[in-house]
Amino acid sequence: MDPFPSQLAELCRTERTRAKWVVVPSHALGHTLGERLALTGTSWVNLRFTTPVDLALPMAAPFLVERGIDPAPDEIGAALITRLLLELPGAIPIYFREMAEQPRMAEALWATIRELRMAGMRAADLRPEAFTMAAKHAELQALLTAYEEHLATRKLADTADVYREALRHLDICHVRPEDLWIELPGTIWAPLQQALLDKLPAPRITPHTLQIPGLPEPARLTSAVESQEPSPRTDSDLLAFLMRPGEAPVPKGDGSLAMFRAGGREAEVEEVFRRILESGAPLDHVEVHDRRPRPPGRADAAGARPAGLLRVGRGRFPGGRPPPPAPVR
Repeated sequence: MDPFPSQLAELCRTERTRAKWVVVPSHALGHTLGERLALTGTSWVNLRFTTPVDLALPMAAPFLVERGIDPAPDEIGAALITRLLLELPGAIPIYFREMAEQPRMAEALWATIRELRMAGMRAADLRPEAFTMAAKHAELQALLTAYEEHLATRKLADTADVYREALRHLDICHVRPEDLWIELPGTIWAPLQQALLDKLPAPRITPHTLQIPGLPEPARLTSAVESQEPSPRTDSDLLAFLMRPGEAPVPKGDGSLAMFRAGGREAEVEEVFRRILESGAPLDHVEVHDRRPRPPGRADAAGARPAGLLRVGRGRFPGGRPPPPAPVR
């Protein structure tokens, strides 16, 4: 029922040898789409699943290396931000430093710095009127300034710098004017990512997405996608009417949709894999989706992570109540 894989399949049939770039948020998602096409009988060639940073790196890396600039590792970002925060001069008003020992404070600050950088903002762009507290503005601006100086003095380039450099060298982009490109519908890219995609020399194909009755589309996506009304063929397709169940057609009772409750993350993982084993389906025919985009924990590492099938989040229920039934497709 998902119109996007159907659109990719049609594109592979009509443009057999033409280079077709599919921009996705992660390599895993690209592999999943490619496998789904192959398993549904679609032969494809020159269908190139890529991420925005994969497009930017070949354009930026030669020029950064020429100037002696190395990539800044993201893995130490939180630790680096903590050190820079604690090393701020005493004259800077204190806001975040009082909470420096709070759990996940470093991760939150690092995520903020990354978002600001990927929005193309620098320390000088932070306006005091955008903050409710002057101390918060002063300390965040000082922290961002310290981070920028750290990159400059050590000749490092973070992801935002890679995109900025790539935008200066569009003439060596791997996407050529005679190619086609399409993006995964519903993806909201960071401003620097979007700026690079907007300047790709190849024609853009508007992706098709499923219209969910009762769910308004984000304003940033209304002109970027072509929504199609749901046309359910199986009971699992009726999930499109989750927001307005009264508008859904009568269920067919075909067994394509089953629901269950589980008492926590571990029980949910066990039940999902128990049902997969009972079905007898090959693992490469199984997709497991989780609405909580968090890394897998130890409970799933033994079964899910090696197969690359499952991501799970925290198992604690809000308010002590179990979650709504989880669909298994």
